[in-house]
Amino acid sequence: MDSITVEFVAGWINGYIEEIGLIGKGSYSVVSRCKIKNSSKFCVMKKLREMFDFQLTKNEIDVMILGARCRYIPDLYFAGFNVDNHYIILMEDISGGSLRHHIFYRSLISEEAIKVIAFQIADALNFLHELCYVHGDIKDDNVALTSNGEVRLLDFGFSTNVWTPQRLRQQCLEYASPEVIKCHKASYPSDWWSYGCLLADLIQKRGPFRENDILALHNKIFKGEPNLEKIKDESAKDLIQKLLRKNPAERFQNVFNHPYLESAKSKPIFIPGNLYHAKMRDAEMKDAKQYNFRPTLRIDAEMKEAKQYNFRPTLRMLNTVFSDGYIVCPTEEQLNHFLG
Repeated sequence: MDSITVEFVAGWINGYIEEIGLIGKGSYSVVSRCKIKNSSKFCVMKKLREMFDFQLTKNEIDVMILGARCRYIPDLYFAGFNVDNHYIILMEDISGGSLRHHIFYRSLISEEAIKVIAFQIADALNFLHELCYVHGDIKDDNVALTSNGEVRLLDFGFSTNVWTPQRLRQQCLEYASPEVIKCHKASYPSDWWSYGCLLADLIQKRGPFRENDILALHNKIFKGEPNLEKIKDESAKDLIQKLLRKNPAERFQNVFNHPYLESAKSKPIFIPGNLYHAKMRDAEMKDAKQYNFRPTLRIDAEMKEAKQYNFRPTLRMLNTVFSDGYIVCPTEEQLNHFLG
């Protein structure tokens, strides 16, 4: 992409997007809800820390671009540097809360509604697996709902192509399979193990391998039986037990052929509505300001450093873009969605 286009897009983002609410913070990023100025529409912005992991970001954008064909993966509107030199990922509004939120606050989600959520998560996972990708970090915080209750699978930084030899990165231990803890290669069964843990957590509001001590947690994952005592639905319990088999070669993967999901509907039953306020509280605004990171890659002195990260300078010297195309411009349709 030429630098003039980059300048236009970066300016366009700053001109039309206003951060109004802090959704969450992680090791690599801050996620905010944003308002499209002069409209009633919203979107979500993920702002990366100044020393972000290039490979994680590349993985995430790769999968989100491919995910345009899956309704349960968020629509990607823009990825690149804004005029303040923060690398941002702009995606569709997801205001129904994460599953972690609903588990923690014990939202009243019926058994049939949980089946719908489980069906949609499985559909998104199947989509990734058909493209030869492993998600690598399935957990309650990486699945969210839209305001009308439809699933959105999030955070593809740990996603791995199975034909690219590499080990799985360490993920949330409560959802980690035995082979992930042993740092074996990425595989589809690892995702299904985490899916089983998430399903158990969603049904009984408690993970199947919860322990206060890391060694005890490892021991339970390797040798113990999952805690499923609070699950009354025998069909759900049977599916989870098959998903949590220690040997990945024996682990169940054809979830849509299991009786638990055979009767599931695809239309949402649980409708959370919009969980985010239109304006940030003063305390949140103060907290968010500290994440207006300064750009790391500066002119001249750091050009040499920039090259090793596969960056190239644009005409605005302080602005940089990925040289292999990781600037994703809004399409005309998306512009109309924003401004319409």
